[in-house]
Amino acid sequence: MQLVHAFRVYAQVGILNFKARPEADRGVHVDAASMDAKEMDVGYLSELVVELCRAQKGFIFMVEDAPKRLSYLDAAKSELYIELSENTLPGHVVLNNETLNIPDCSRERRFAVEIGEGSGTNRQTLCIPVCDANTVLGAIQICNSHNGEPFAESCVEVLQAFRPYILVAMKNHRDKLKAHRQVRDAIESRADGAMHLGYLTEAVVELTRAQRGSILVLEKATNELRFLATKESGEQEEIRIPLNAQSVSGSSIVHNEIINISNCYADDRFDRTIDEKTGFKSRQMLCVPVADQNGEAIGTIQIINTENGLPFSPYVFELLRAFRPFIQMAILKRNSDFGKLLVAAPSELARISSFSNHRSVDPSKDPVFQ
Repeated sequence: MQLVHAFRVYAQVGILNFKARPEADRGVHVDAASMDAKEMDVGYLSELVVELCRAQKGFIFMVEDAPKRLSYLDAAKSELYIELSENTLPGHVVLNNETLNIPDCSRERRFAVEIGEGSGTNRQTLCIPVCDANTVLGAIQICNSHNGEPFAESCVEVLQAFRPYILVAMKNHRDKLKAHRQVRDAIESRADGAMHLGYLTEAVVELTRAQRGSILVLEKATNELRFLATKESGEQEEIRIPLNAQSVSGSSIVHNEIINISNCYADDRFDRTIDEKTGFKSRQMLCVPVADQNGEAIGTIQIINTENGLPFSPYVFELLRAFRPFIQMAILKRNSDFGKLLVAAPSELARISSFSNHRSVDPSKDPVFQ
């Protein structure tokens, strides 16, 4: 039984190792519905370490630079902050790069602030630093053993084994926060507060630094996808394509999958006819589906061509994920009247973007901006 329990730790680490592989190793599509559930994050890792060590509670602390502090998630997954100082146990661990295993917290008077208030008094606690090379980026702490005894050396080994995955989770968490802040700032820059597909497409293209982008909306009455394509001449043409699971955008919607293509012309799902119509050359493509409140697909976000010729990065996906709630609302609002969908290129943003002080498009006369 002890052998089985010992191997359980390494089995969990093996599972995490599989989840941490680059998406390229898993092909060019990811199940969008379960992406959030499968994602390795700090909350998931905290729960897993607590379970393996049979502790009552646990926290992962991350160093924030501006201002200098530690952030962590409480039991409700709300983000909280504490001062990075010697007055807290995780602060001491981070500042001194030191592991502390305290058998009786009632006799430990160095730390004035108790973390996790409201979830019971801390009796025993174990806290170790999480480092990247020689830089301490945070700490992981577990509290209250199952038998009232000090945490065993095997628990120290468990926490140490999970440190590489905690580093990955910390990066994921920071990227997610940064992406949501960027999107929030872009949304708040709208002086009139109007949220429509035209503006959202512009914002998506600008923030992701894609060459072009579009929001394809599913018209269920005709089972078509509608969007506006921009020709090399600058003219915009509304295009309708049948919803087809064999196409990139169709597959994204039908199978509710995120598709990241590094070479469009090497992918059988890519339809070259749109490039032929517009004279535009698609190289890389990222499609992220958008669903309604019931989980039914209503469209997809599609961006084309990176600025560096490489596949779209995981951070770009975080940006699109942050945009999804706003795009969902915009699509649902326009379901009865699709109007025109704007496809923006960086060269067009100065002319039509809400980020510019000069516009050649009159919002009161163009249905895109209604």
